[in-house]
Amino acid sequence: MEIVKPYLKKGLQPKFNDPIEFLQEQATSLGISKDPQKLRENENLLSLASLVLEVRLDSESPFYKFLEQQPCRVNIDKLEKKHYLLSGTIKDLRLLYQELKEQKVAKALLIFLCNYFPWLFEDLWPKRGLVQPLGIEFGLFTKKDFENLDIAIKLRHAYFLSVFQIGFADLPYFYELDIKPIILEKMTEIYVLDREEPTVKALSEKLFNLLREFPEEVSSHFYPVSYGVKGFLYQPLIQYMAFLTRFLAEENHPLKDASLELLAELKEIYPEPFGLIPV
Repeated sequence: MEIVKPYLKKGLQPKFNDPIEFLQEQATSLGISKDPQKLRENENLLSLASLVLEVRLDSESPFYKFLEQQPCRVNIDKLEKKHYLLSGTIKDLRLLYQELKEQKVAKALLIFLCNYFPWLFEDLWPKRGLVQPLGIEFGLFTKKDFENLDIAIKLRHAYFLSVFQIGFADLPYFYELDIKPIILEKMTEIYVLDREEPTVKALSEKLFNLLREFPEEVSSHFYPVSYGVKGFLYQPLIQYMAFLTRFLAEENHPLKDASLELLAELKEIYPEPFGLIPV
């Protein structure tokens, strides 16, 4: 049995609008088959990379109908008249088409994605094919144009990958802010505590040694706050702003120290706006 502290830290970042090489590398490191069909079936893997797209329209009417269906899985902003920005993870873009496949915008989206990234989307292509809807043109948003966006828009579309190791009972802190951690491993021999005082550690070791005599499904209910889980967070920067601000504002939050470490890394990469978070 091992007792460790929680952590949140920067992970390896996928290249902007170039997800395939990164996902193949992650598949290898995670022990996932590189068979395209197997990869497309792994939702955790497809949640680790995203695309930032632009769509230009001859008429905004089809896009308004698309928005009426509340495509909440992706982020959408209007850049100017008949010109929109759309971003989401590979998983969420796939789900977007599956849920709204009768919409002209969704059909145009899949046609574009299959042309540029067939390895990730070709299995969604309908047997009867698709006809390109007129007046709806998707494209990859360039990194140069992205860097020139207003910070308020950039925060909603710039994704960041971090890795975590926390106690099982600390997961709800993310879920209550609509942040969905990607859980890769349940650590039955590692327990995560935010306090390392000798008395706390000694008491915890005695308790854990006692609980190990019970079946795992029983012992984990006795002391869930320290039951370790490891995984990823891959979210837009606006979500990081939300949970770091919340966690750091509470004096005794169990993830405060881990959040301070992650904030320091984010400040180096994005001094604006993370430098504005009070600590």
